Amino acid sequence: MSEDDGQVDDLGRFSFRTAGQLRLLGERMTALSMQPDGYAPDDLAALADALQGMALRCAMSTGNTALLNELSGRNWRELGEGDIGGLQ
Repeated sequence: MSEDDGQVDDLGRFSFRTAGQLRLLGERMTALSMQPDGYAPDDLAALADALQGMALRCAMSTGNTALLNELSGRNWRELGEGDIGGLQ
């Protein structure tokens, strides 16, 4: 893994953590009937979704299956000999 790949993986982890914290913030604000100036709770949820998607793209771009497993909660593996290659 190159140094750049490590930085991209770190960015993915940070994006994923931030998305979770943003979701939690939105839930707490909604529970307390608070709203940030100019933003609705749905705006925070949309940003959290975007950050989570970015985290997964970071992991896919470096081919880090361990990180994909960590972020998605699913068991990913690299395609091996005899596997179907998927869509091209």
